[in-house]
Amino acid sequence: MFLRRLGGALAALNTGLGYVAALLLVLAAISIAAGIVIRTTTGIPTDWEIPLSVLALIAATFLSAGYTQIKRNHVSIEVLEHVLPARANHWRFVAGDFLSLVFCAFVAGNAWQLTHHAWIEGHRLDGAFDPRLWPVYALMAFGMTTLSAQLLLQLIDNLRNPKATGIADQEPEIAKWSE
Repeated sequence: MFLRRLGGALAALNTGLGYVAALLLVLAAISIAAGIVIRTTTGIPTDWEIPLSVLALIAATFLSAGYTQIKRNHVSIEVLEHVLPARANHWRFVAGDFLSLVFCAFVAGNAWQLTHHAWIEGHRLDGAFDPRLWPVYALMAFGMTTLSAQLLLQLIDNLRNPKATGIADQEPEIAKWSE
């Protein structure tokens, strides 16, 4: 019961972050378009739109990772699903989730350290926009942490329920936890 509630809360959080990431993509596009319009119509140089767009795209990439994992919309080798037996596919998903979890947890831990380091030393992005870097690193760390949590819950779910791996066009059980 606890894992179901935790999974539902994490699914709701990751879904919300997916929508925030979509808004950040729109913000990035608008800032680039606004910069072009301002430069061409007024002749005033703009040097803020590229760094703003890059920061928005970085945030969108990492914040949407957990949502992408919930839906299992990431790149996968679909041909193996049709060639391998269901049991082998199950263990392929488990191994993939485990290796992904190890990697993402490692990156998340290092990103939190980088965030702390940037906070303490006051690192900034060079240029006229000159934003502090710790918020960018914090978004990266937060996104990788939510992705790691999602992977951990999916790994537990896959080990407890072999049919939850999404094989044969089944939606993963964890995706249903938010319903």
